[in-house]
Amino acid sequence: MLLLVPEIPVPPHKKALPFEVYDAILGRLAAMSPAALRVALDRWPGTVFSTAPLMASLRQALPPGLVDEASQGSCRWSWSAAMEEQKKLAEALAALHVARDELEAAAQLLARVGSSLLFGLLDRHLEADEALGQVAAECFQRLLDLNAEEAIRLSAQHSSTFKPASVLALLHDLGPRWELQYLRLLLEEHPAAAHGQSLHLARLTAELQPQNLRSLLELLCKTHTEEDSQEPHEASKEAQLDENLLEQLLVITKSCRATDATALVLLLLGRQGDACRMLLSEGDMRWAISVAAASEELWMELLAASVHDARLCSSLLDCLTDAATPPAACAKIVDVFRRLPPGLPVPRLPDRARLALEQAEADQELFSLSLQRMKRQASVLSKKIYRRQRQGRAQQGRVPRE
Repeated sequence: MLLLVPEIPVPPHKKALPFEVYDAILGRLAAMSPAALRVALDRWPGTVFSTAPLMASLRQALPPGLVDEASQGSCRWSWSAAMEEQKKLAEALAALHVARDELEAAAQLLARVGSSLLFGLLDRHLEADEALGQVAAECFQRLLDLNAEEAIRLSAQHSSTFKPASVLALLHDLGPRWELQYLRLLLEEHPAAAHGQSLHLARLTAELQPQNLRSLLELLCKTHTEEDSQEPHEASKEAQLDENLLEQLLVITKSCRATDATALVLLLLGRQGDACRMLLSEGDMRWAISVAAASEELWMELLAASVHDARLCSSLLDCLTDAATPPAACAKIVDVFRRLPPGLPVPRLPDRARLALEQAEADQELFSLSLQRMKRQASVLSKKIYRRQRQGRAQQGRVPRE
């Protein structure tokens, strides 16, 4: 019988047979092989057979009370685990419900028998059917029991159906790892829905993945900025909320000693000096230079702190001579040597001194070329003015008479 299913003609590629043929085959498959019945229902469109007789026979074959409770809106697991054959029959019955656009009944039935087909059904129809969304929200605990990974993915993609607060309340019993996974997916799929849980997400990350806290904060800042740009009339209000949020995030980052994340929050709060000093204390010279280069005062402070510490001074010289470090107008290697105290044990000091001299010579040549160019331009302008004055022509920009 299973070999016969692919050979039966179905529209639109072939002309359909009489209804009685399809009904008879499906009836035999329901009695002999539920798996083959599922294959036939997936292959044949619902317009070529009668659904009502087949559904009636499937209801009779299923355990008593299962279909009745499912039709009454219950998706609780109140009966013993279904036998594999019974589960196939229930899946076939759910497919017939889908063919009749009875999506809620199909979802409840699949939830009760513990079928993974429920996730595919919700993926395909959840956005377009509000009633199905209500059933899915009521059965979310059942989804977690079936497959927590899939349930979390589904709830993050459909945050309007599965409210974040309700999802987190159910995930709390599973442990913080599942809460963190859900909130990260929610932030990627629907940032606006995740913003209300930003502090909780930061706390979970600080507890479980402190090494990822900085990347999380960068993602939060990016999504907040995009949301503010879409709603400019709320900019002043959001700025105040963001400042309060950053103050609380600062406490979280300090509690888990995530220095890079703490420095990022300090920068977002406008405390560049504190951020630069923290980065120096941790030896992150490259980032400290990028922060200090924006201000002459900060650069001088960084320079003063570095030239009295051999390790910091060596790191500073490495960054200033490294082509990968973005150049800054105020950051010059010569400034380091001018302030370098005698006797400081800096490694490879002669080689670095040679580089400083080469940089000074390059700057001198650049200034010399610039001076020569300015002299040529001044000479040309002077000659033009002299010729015009000899011709008795008035010059523009002359001071008017009183």
